[in-house]
This record gives sequence, C-alpha cells and structure tokens, in this order.
Amino acid sequence: LWLVYTGLNVLCMLAYWLGGMSFFDAVCHAMTTVATGGFGNYDASFGYWDSSLLDVIAITFMLLGGINFSLHWYAWRRATISHYQADSEMRTFLLICAGASLAVALAIWLGGTHASFLQALRHASFQVVSNITTTGFVTTGFVDWPGLAPLLLVMLGFIGGCAGSTSGGIKVARVQMVVRQGLREIKQLVHPK
Repeated sequence: LWLVYTGLNVLCMLAYWLGGMSFFDAVCHAMTTVATGGFGNYDASFGYWDSSLLDVIAITFMLLGGINFSLHWYAWRRATISHYQADSEMRTFLLICAGASLAVALAIWLGGTHASFLQALRHASFQVVSNITTTGFVTTGFVDWPGLAPLLLVMLGFIGGCAGSTSGGIKVARVQMVVRQGLREIKQLVHPK
C-alpha cells in the first residue's frame, strides 16, 4: 500500500508540475492532495492559480485519495480495473460526488454567482470533491454561495470518502449500511409478514 500511496504522490506531483506549478508547490500540494490533508502554501489555497487544468488534476487525485487504497493496490497488482466497477461503495461515492456537483453547480449558476454554467460546474465540482474527501482546498469562498449549496457542502464533509482511504468523515460504506437498514426496517413495518 505504501508503494501505491507513493506512486500516486509522484504522479500527482508530476501532473501539478506539468500543469504550471513550481516544483516546490507541486511537491507540497501533491503530498497534501493524495493524503486529503488540504495544506496549502498560499492564503488563497487553489484559488491562487485560478487554473482549470490544475483544478481538474486536483479533483482527480482527491478522488483517488478518497477511494479505498486496497482497490488501487489490487488494480496495480492484477493490472485490471474490473474490481472498481464491482465495488458498490466506490460507485456510491462517485454518484454522490456527481449528483452533488450538479446540484451545487445549478444552485450557484442560477443564483448568479458565476456567469457560465461551465465555470459554475468547475468550482462546484472542485468544492464538492474537496469537501467530501475532507481535503479542505478552496478555489473560491463558498460561504456566500446562494441557497443550500454551503449547507450541502458541509454535510458532504460528514459523509467523507470510502473506507480504507485517506479521507475523514463517517465513510460511505457506513452511510450505505444505515440507508439500507433504514429502508429494510420501513419495508418491514409496512409489510410485517
């Protein structure tokens, strides 16, 4: 697992460096992106660069840090990605990220925070992934976003990433179990026999 973790850090550092960060910034931010720690050298966090390319790189590696590391190890060891598709926790994690990104993007676009939907989607996706993985990076301040977008972002931090990842939070597997058990209990109450 250390090899997987180190490999992801090196790949992230190279991507940041090729994306326009200085070597020092790329090393510092790679170590905190994969670890989902959120440390930054600048007060503006990722907003310092205002680069959609660096945002996409960060989103990718925050997602990789939020997925169970044993899945990454298995993919590296067996040279296959089929187990990613079979993992219900990872599918749920990615579905939550996609749904929340779309909801937040619509809220801030319709609320007039960003002029274009693509710009709203960029910032919403970055913030959703940063919050759900408990990384804590920001591109813009989301406190002043309209509607329930800030509340949704805070709630995503409680969910967290997948079990076996570097993310904090309750973990998606536990949320899945609570939802499944709750639905089962409701079904049992409605149809006791």
